[in-house]
Amino acid sequence: MGIQGLTTFVKTFPNAWSRVELTHTDLIIDGNNLLHFLASKATFDSRCGGEYPDFYRMVCSFFASLRRSAVTPHILLDGVDNGDEKLATTQRRHIERMAEASRLVSARAAHRSNGFFPPLVHQVFLRAVADSDVDAIVCDHEADVLAIARARRDRCPLLSNDSDFFLANLPAGVVPVDSLEWIRDDDRGQVVYCTIFRRDLFFERVGLEAEAHWRLGPKYDVGPLLAVLLQNDLTDPDLLIPVYRKFKIVGVRRRFQIRVVIDQLRKYANVLEAEIDILGSESQLHACLVATKEFYYGSVELNETVSNALGWDSSPFPEWVIASFRRGRFSLFALQAASLRRVFLLPQVETVASPCSHNASLHIRRALYDIAVPRRQDGGVVTVQEHRRCDNGNDPAVVSIEVPRNLPPLSCIPSLDRNERRDHLIRCIVGEWDCDIDHIEPEEFVLPVVTLFCWAYQCEEQPAENVIRAFILCFTNCHALLRKWEPVRDFHKRERPKGLVNFDDGLATAIARWQAIFSSSLHLNAVLGLPLPQVNPARFFDGFLVQRVYAECKKHQDFVNNCEQKDLFARLWTFMVESKPERKEIEVGNESESLSNLSCMQPSHEVKKKKKKRTVVAGSRFAGLEIEAESSEEEEEEGDASSN
Repeated sequence: MGIQGLTTFVKTFPNAWSRVELTHTDLIIDGNNLLHFLASKATFDSRCGGEYPDFYRMVCSFFASLRRSAVTPHILLDGVDNGDEKLATTQRRHIERMAEASRLVSARAAHRSNGFFPPLVHQVFLRAVADSDVDAIVCDHEADVLAIARARRDRCPLLSNDSDFFLANLPAGVVPVDSLEWIRDDDRGQVVYCTIFRRDLFFERVGLEAEAHWRLGPKYDVGPLLAVLLQNDLTDPDLLIPVYRKFKIVGVRRRFQIRVVIDQLRKYANVLEAEIDILGSESQLHACLVATKEFYYGSVELNETVSNALGWDSSPFPEWVIASFRRGRFSLFALQAASLRRVFLLPQVETVASPCSHNASLHIRRALYDIAVPRRQDGGVVTVQEHRRCDNGNDPAVVSIEVPRNLPPLSCIPSLDRNERRDHLIRCIVGEWDCDIDHIEPEEFVLPVVTLFCWAYQCEEQPAENVIRAFILCFTNCHALLRKWEPVRDFHKRERPKGLVNFDDGLATAIARWQAIFSSSLHLNAVLGLPLPQVNPARFFDGFLVQRVYAECKKHQDFVNNCEQKDLFARLWTFMVESKPERKEIEVGNESESLSNLSCMQPSHEVKKKKKKRTVVAGSRFAGLEIEAESSEEEEEEGDASSN
């Protein structure tokens, strides 16, 4: 979050800033900060469910432009939340995102949204970083401590918009992400310029250098004390009220508060005297100061393991999990559930009147919790709290999910061969599905198609035919477009489209359901040691494209025959149709009902409207689930897409 008002304040001191060409240097990057900055530039229409190919191309081109300028990036990403320290902040942001999602589903013109991103942005960013061959580390908790330590050790700039870094003692300074500038040079081609903030110049300008003696070492550094007095993330604002009353700055403008705090620090001969006089030696504020000093002068190396850092000394995570997690190949979502027993399910753009889209993937998350969450030594029941949207309202819901114990734990995963792990994955997604997935080619399509199968045949809210067509066409086209794509030079000068003219909120809700299934399947695939190839969502899904293709499918019956990649589409479509689970008759009360076939094939125009019947899937873990079939009339089938 940073320190409120500090960025605006330091910008009023131009002597602390310098504009330079960014070249021939290492660059430490605050990964989560960069992710949010680029995502805000790449997401065209927040209502579509994610334009991942555009975001992927932007990230890859961003790193390619740095390399052309001889800049070597090193990315540090946040890991698992630090217990309850920021729980209140996380809950507040979660509620804000749910409110924004509710607003966007009814927005017709204002389709842009700052800070609200689709659910797979993080996975796409990690894939773009890996494909760009960039050095990246996922830290145990927040990456800020390691970022400061490495920037100080390597004497290179730190790239971030977080104002917390402005008060750290960084020899090469801080580069705000939004200060980067790409300029065309006639002789050298494209060059990158930026503005660098240096704390020593700022302190000299405001008169803190000589009095604080901060150059003598961390013990004498006034930066941590100033950060506490200006209320950084580690300081409780209520603790500062007596100090602000003493300084007579309660309720005044933020810029004046910062100026008075700096003036007060200038009165002391050294920082140690200021700490004792202002904070005291045993106060809670002094504890905040100790934590801030650790933040600014923490260890350079990752000395503690994930298991010890998360407090699971009795049930540590296996080494293969730790190694995969550090490289960004393990599920952060799974570790969050395993360590804290709670997760926040990302809000999506969907109609509020419909059930929460995350209901469609609950069975997959149960399996994920089963494998990842450590067993209790006494054999007791373990639950995981899921924070999500209520089924029929905007208020947040906290649902306790009881973790089953049917699957092998993390420690046993390496002992299973790939085929066995793959069988576990498929069964957890679609149940006992008697079908050979080896017929799906290329292999990259297996997981997207399996999740589409789960949604099409085994979920309570099932999609109509044209929705399935639109998704498969999106899979094939995105894969073809990115397969031969190369990073471009002028990615920062893209022209944005004006958004969708005919936004379909029902289709947006359907997209949200599939993304919930797909996202949970990606996490489960990582937890099972990647029995299927690691999928880049950008190669298969573009919400803007799905909306357009769906509209064309409804208008033109022969649209599919005229599209590109129609051979691959035909193979996947045939696989979906021929692999439909068998239907059977069940007894409801004393009556026997014949279950209708939920086919994706287009119904005949002569078929009359039939009474809705309840269906089950033979051999499925959902065999007892009652599902209402779609009406067999073509008009009603396409109408269901709007409600889904």
